[in-house]
Amino acid sequence: MSPTVQSIFQNHFDAYLEAHPQPLHKIKAARAIMQCRTEALGGHVQRCPHGHVEKIWYNSCKHPSCPKCSALASERWLEKVKALTHEGQGVDYCIDGSGHPFYQIKCLEATVPYAKINFCGHIPGQNIPLENLKHVIDPGNAIMGQHDVNARDRETLVRMLCNPQVQKNIDAMVTHVFPMSKAGEAFEVQVSKKCGKIFMRPWE
Repeated sequence: MSPTVQSIFQNHFDAYLEAHPQPLHKIKAARAIMQCRTEALGGHVQRCPHGHVEKIWYNSCKHPSCPKCSALASERWLEKVKALTHEGQGVDYCIDGSGHPFYQIKCLEATVPYAKINFCGHIPGQNIPLENLKHVIDPGNAIMGQHDVNARDRETLVRMLCNPQVQKNIDAMVTHVFPMSKAGEAFEVQVSKKCGKIFMRPWE
């Protein structure tokens, strides 16, 4: 049997981690992949009422970096997004603020030709397989990038955020905190208009 991403992580990740320390979000992703659809995450038993057949179905990790989970979730996600657009064609503008390659690729997949795509998030060490012909030239897309604030304003912004009173006011505005893996739930809360600011943790 050919090795899978999961088996490679299960057999070698701990040794690799010992020799090459990794940031927390990468360790969490690796642990999720290693445990996906194993007894570590629990599961449920499916039985024939006559006792002829019994099968155990283990729970999935649902982490966006997991190959097992992301393939099916990606197809469903794309179908749902396009269903909300005119004749199911896709969106004209797409903005990603997570910096996670999984969601940046989704932006590229969800757009119509001649779309405008803006990447304003970045996770160190994370890159996407961007193909000039496939993602830019053939569809005529315009891909832009920017930081969350203008570079000239960063020093002033940092000084302001260090002000205890300003921080107190900001904390009061944030009513919900979600990991990026639960972006769907966060979006539903936002649409409900029963919240203040929502903080997303892109590393989770």
